[in-house]
Amino acid sequence: AQLDDFFASGIPEADEIAMLEDTDRDLDVHERALRGLTADFDKTAEKFSRTFEKGIPEDSEFGMWNKMASNLAELRAKAEHSKLSEDTTKQLTELKFFFDKMVPTDEQLAHVERQATQITRLEDRISISSEKLMALKAERDANVKITKKKGPSVWSVLGLILFIIFMLSGLVFTNYISNDVGQIVEVVSFAAAFVDLVLMVIFRRRSYSNQNRIASEYEEDIEEAEEELEMAKLELREVQEDCDEFLSNFLLTRADTVQENVYEIRRKLDQYQHLLDEEKARHSESEGTLDELADIQLELYTKIQPYASFYGINLYEMGGEYDFLSQLKKDADKYAKYLEVTDEITRHENKIKVMMADIDKVLKRYPVDKEKTRSEQIQEISARRKQYDAIAERIEGLKESIAQFEANYDVNEQVQSVDDLQNAQNEIDEQIVELNKQIMQDKENLSGASAEIERLGDVAEQLDRLTETESEYKKRADLLKLTEDFLQKARESFLSKYMQPLQNGLHKYLSLIDGPDGTKSGYAIDDFELDMDLNIKLSYSGSTKSADYLSQGYQDLVALCSRLALVDVLYAEEKPILILDDPFTNLDDKKIKESLKLLEKISKDRQIIYFTCHDSRL
Repeated sequence: AQLDDFFASGIPEADEIAMLEDTDRDLDVHERALRGLTADFDKTAEKFSRTFEKGIPEDSEFGMWNKMASNLAELRAKAEHSKLSEDTTKQLTELKFFFDKMVPTDEQLAHVERQATQITRLEDRISISSEKLMALKAERDANVKITKKKGPSVWSVLGLILFIIFMLSGLVFTNYISNDVGQIVEVVSFAAAFVDLVLMVIFRRRSYSNQNRIASEYEEDIEEAEEELEMAKLELREVQEDCDEFLSNFLLTRADTVQENVYEIRRKLDQYQHLLDEEKARHSESEGTLDELADIQLELYTKIQPYASFYGINLYEMGGEYDFLSQLKKDADKYAKYLEVTDEITRHENKIKVMMADIDKVLKRYPVDKEKTRSEQIQEISARRKQYDAIAERIEGLKESIAQFEANYDVNEQVQSVDDLQNAQNEIDEQIVELNKQIMQDKENLSGASAEIERLGDVAEQLDRLTETESEYKKRADLLKLTEDFLQKARESFLSKYMQPLQNGLHKYLSLIDGPDGTKSGYAIDDFELDMDLNIKLSYSGSTKSADYLSQGYQDLVALCSRLALVDVLYAEEKPILILDDPFTNLDDKKIKESLKLLEKISKDRQIIYFTCHDSRL
């Protein structure tokens, strides 16, 4: 009667119960799968929905893009190699600025050089003219001084004395002797005095005339010299103005002569033309590369810039397409995984929704305990259905047994009591309940086994992937092993071929500086060693130290010896030129002398070019 009340809406068929249990097991599997997906679900990948709103690029597209990016890197490297070096570009820029106003021709430079030579000649001419003018003025001034200091000449004094004598003779004869002879002497004396006076006047005038003539000649010579000096200065000024006008087109360093400035311009012009030719050659070389680079870059950026815009990246300005593609691939994989998991979650949710609706539709028909779980409610319906079938079957059997019994026996005879039959029935009911519990436990185990089978399927797929990954790692390990073997062989080859000769060469040059007994640093020559990186090491008292323990001067000396040894090893047959750019700046006077002796010794069998900026290192 209780079971009839329970199944008032109808007794479910066995197939319906089995389907309900299967649906419950499937539902449990989907719920566990959904919980697993939800637990590991990375919702942050949803932010890439706008980036890939037009679809996620295929792996083939990424492969093509990465190949184009690799080609871009190669072309950029090729184009960069075709460019001038940074120092050369800087030098060319400075020269372009130097020749910004004017790029002189050879004719212009030759003309300025001739003018520079003319300037030198005019300066020498001006110097000579100035000296000549000063000499003439000095002679004139000396002559004037001599004339002023010079007293009456001998002839003037003699003439004056004769004039006095003649006058006195005439006066004496006039006053004291009146005869004819006296008169004659008187006349002769006065005549002689007159002639003497006339001669004195003539001589004086001639002397004055000579002085004026000499002074006039000096003035004429001085005026001529001044005119010549002024003409030379004027010509020099014109030539200098012409040169200054030409040199004003260039930013020159201070120089003593125009020739030096012209030499500087010519030197820089030769360098400028050489760099321009090199730039033109490099440009011609890289023109095709740049065209190909531009085409590939345009094609690649046209395809990936829409994606880069979502990252706030302008590839046309910033570049970096290789790193961007790497990041885009990672984000695409992450978003693809997100979409895959989202689809899986949606699929499980839809399945769960449908199954829940089917199960709830069945459960609503029966008054099961709503506090129990869904599986327990289904098991309760199944158990009651089995219990109902068992009781109904038992009743039918009992009826048949009673009828058979009544037909075979007299019912009035002694038979088993009702209580005994009831007890037997209770035992059978208990057995049925135990069996139902066992069946429910087996069904739960079956549900768990189904979930485990699905998990094992995922594990099998993961195992396949890991097996493939393991195979790749083994290949890489084999490759690394081969690489290690080759490097070890290369190291042994290097040690056998170079290290011992380098070590011997280092000791040889150290002995040339300090002698065979040891170095002034306090270490024996054999204490110095070279490692695989050609660094200097010191083996002393059982320990190895770096060359930093030496003074800076000895570090420079030892480094020079190691480089000389390296040159000997690299050039066993040839004797290359050694160019030393002031290597002894940190050495004291004593060490410089020792180092110069070393250079003198090795210069006997090889050419050495030694640069230094101070006399103390010569």
